[in-house]
Amino acid sequence: MSMDEQEDHDGRHSRASASRRTRSQCRRKWDSLLSDYKKIKLWESSESQVESYWSIDYERRREFGFPEDFDFEVFKAIDDHLKVGDGSDTDPDVDPEAVADGVAKPG
Repeated sequence: MSMDEQEDHDGRHSRASASRRTRSQCRRKWDSLLSDYKKIKLWESSESQVESYWSIDYERRREFGFPEDFDFEVFKAIDDHLKVGDGSDTDPDVDPEAVADGVAKPG
């Protein structure tokens, strides 16, 4: 799912739940989800981990510095998304903010 598709999805969801989010708020939410995903993914892929994140109770998750209630379906959706592309959450060719962020050079 491209960043634009993600924002469209978030926008539809926000409108459906009667809350409005700015593009910046959506990007911060995506960044937060991605950060939490990476913590869990690293733990799950570690050979030294004793138990799965998904089987650890909330208190132990907190002790390990993990998000306490990350949804498995959201984790799987992000995982699938990152496997499809190159892992980039933005397409510099179509995202003007990528130029502003230094990810791409102006046309």
